Amino acid sequence: MTWSVESCARRAEEGDFLGRHDALRLLDVAGRDPWPVWRAADRVRRRFRGRAVHLCSIAAVTV
Repeated sequence: MTWSVESCARRAEEGDFLGRHDALRLLDVAGRDPWPVWRAADRVRRRFRGRAVHLCSIAAVTV
């Protein structure tokens, strides 16, 4: 299989481990054009976590 952002996303969705080589290539691609990596990451996130995004914030308050 030829390496691509999509092939990494498919492997991650199937539960395969992405190694250091894959991570470095994804960073290289994202440095030039981040959108394909963001779309693939969103697809993998939706597969495992669903559509909801939960945010948490901590605010420092002085009285």
